[in-house]
Amino acid sequence: MARKEPTIARILQDLAGEFASMVPEREVYDRVLARRPSRAKDPYGAIRNQLRFDAPRLGWVYLGGGELMPLRAALEGLRFRVIPSEVEIALGALMWSGLRPFVPSRTVETRIETIDGTVLNTQEVLLHTGEGPFGPMTEPAIALDGWFERVGLRQGDSVLVTISRYNPLTLQIEYEPASAFRIDEVISYERALLDALAEVVSKNQRGPVMVETSVLPIYARAAWRTSYPGRPWQMLVEQDRRIRFIHSEMIADGRYRSPFDFTASDEVYDAETEALDEELRGQISVIQEQMRASRRAAVEREIWDGIAPRVSTAQTMFDFEEGTSTTVYPGAVDALEDHTAVIEEHIANGDYEDEEDDGSWLPDDEAEFGFALEDDDDNYDEELDNIVGIDDIQMFIDHNPEVAAATRRLMESLTPEEQRRLDNARSIEDVQQILAPRLPELLRTEPALWVPLEPSMFEYHDVNGNGNGHSDGNDNGHRPGVDIDLLAEDGWEDDPGPLQGGDWLDGDGFEQGAVEGIPGIGGDSEAALERSNALIEQFVASQIGAGRSKATASSRASDLWLYADFLSRYYGRSLDRGDYATLDECLFFFYPRKVLNSTPRNVRDMCTSLKQFYGFLKAESIIDDDGFAQAIWQRRDQAARVVEIYDQLDGESSQFERLFAHLFAPYTA
Repeated sequence: MARKEPTIARILQDLAGEFASMVPEREVYDRVLARRPSRAKDPYGAIRNQLRFDAPRLGWVYLGGGELMPLRAALEGLRFRVIPSEVEIALGALMWSGLRPFVPSRTVETRIETIDGTVLNTQEVLLHTGEGPFGPMTEPAIALDGWFERVGLRQGDSVLVTISRYNPLTLQIEYEPASAFRIDEVISYERALLDALAEVVSKNQRGPVMVETSVLPIYARAAWRTSYPGRPWQMLVEQDRRIRFIHSEMIADGRYRSPFDFTASDEVYDAETEALDEELRGQISVIQEQMRASRRAAVEREIWDGIAPRVSTAQTMFDFEEGTSTTVYPGAVDALEDHTAVIEEHIANGDYEDEEDDGSWLPDDEAEFGFALEDDDDNYDEELDNIVGIDDIQMFIDHNPEVAAATRRLMESLTPEEQRRLDNARSIEDVQQILAPRLPELLRTEPALWVPLEPSMFEYHDVNGNGNGHSDGNDNGHRPGVDIDLLAEDGWEDDPGPLQGGDWLDGDGFEQGAVEGIPGIGGDSEAALERSNALIEQFVASQIGAGRSKATASSRASDLWLYADFLSRYYGRSLDRGDYATLDECLFFFYPRKVLNSTPRNVRDMCTSLKQFYGFLKAESIIDDDGFAQAIWQRRDQAARVVEIYDQLDGESSQFERLFAHLFAPYTA
């Protein structure tokens, strides 16, 4: 009788006992394939999927970034805190949900002992935790043989848990009264945990993530996992507006709403939302005051004159019946002023409300789908009937061979290492980081891959970017214009936020109709991108020459490409013509709203990339001064805070427009 071939799961479980620390995914995959060969086109695919969705059961922690860790290595020595509820104290038991994700499963043999080594006689029980929408709610728990009563545990006191052994899983418990909690020792750990969780959730486009695939990997990597434990991660998540805890099993974006959220009364929900909005309003006021102070400091240092051209706020509106378009540009603004009163006046007048779209411009819809969703059937645009969905990708490619040809040319331009990284990419962000540095090169070498852009019908007076109104050196002070709505050409939507619609702009000091002069814009977009690409290539070469890894250099290039794209699209400039005004507009208005999966860490990294790049340009005598980039780098925490607050705005709140407008002042004033 032939011996049965071992399953992938069985092999992974065996391999988990052969490693003692982090290991590259690929090494584990190769070890699996050595015992179970595969002829699949992607032999790693089946292994990767099992680890991604079921790693703890297989004895692993899926860390991401191409790394794995044996669950044993992650758990042994790990410490965490439980603060029992009144129900738990009354019954002398700990709910299993409070032990997740560190205790893998109730089916695993689990020993619980006290700090002196006494093994408790535990048993499983069910705790009644309240009434739910479908009747009584119960939670499985583990009774601790009267230990709560013996140590005198009261409401607010803690149980410190240390996982002393992995097999059998042994939990060592210690009592700590509330008065003994040393919060100063853990505050940095707690902040690091929450920031990491917010980043994980923001990168996930499929909705909530399981705690085993979010919380556990963060602890596994953390240097503080064996230190004096902070407050329970569940409690911290409940207090952080960026994220939310769902049904004791999942973590989601703070704006996520499950069907159970709507079983509560509208009055309670509205009261909670109103309180949270008021808290956000205070946070926005603080960050706006800090940003005005930084902008004033830049003016005092003569880096900038304080005027924001804000060209990216211009809107192009199309009349499909008439076949015409109208560009609305609100004009430059003094960025040093407090625009609170102006914004409140617009709000009182209903200026930020888009009655025709009935709120369909909300960034939630735009970011996920690339266009605004219509909620009102009366406003349904029959033009959308002409858009055909792609149900069968192979059939689509068969009928559009140019797409396949373009894809082949793109893939052929990648190095073997980049192709390997692309094969292992796990998210849209991973793919973007790999492909973004190649795009400017393809723009130059493969122009046929790009959609031709019609030249703008307008010409714009040019200024030097610091807002002083002088020409940038051309003979007549003018340059050929750039289409304001370039983003619409390649599937990006122009922001339909507070400046959309145009009706309210009449009589409010804004110019409507064909714009004859938008300060700051000028130059050729394609030539600007080509110039920026050449500069980025020089910078990347210098980084690698200085000993930086290719991955680090590629990441820096991706950050620079984003600003290069912004500069070329809206100002027709290359990176060596960047300045404080456009960097401020990009980082504090464009970036938080337009870049998918943006996180506070990402925007800080971008500020660092910009500082290093402009330092390089100055060292190479390509520019005279990099002070504006240094000044923006000093504001990296402000940029991160804007991203953080924007992520907390609730699109369903009646105060969304007000909070949105104040957060992005002066660009919304």
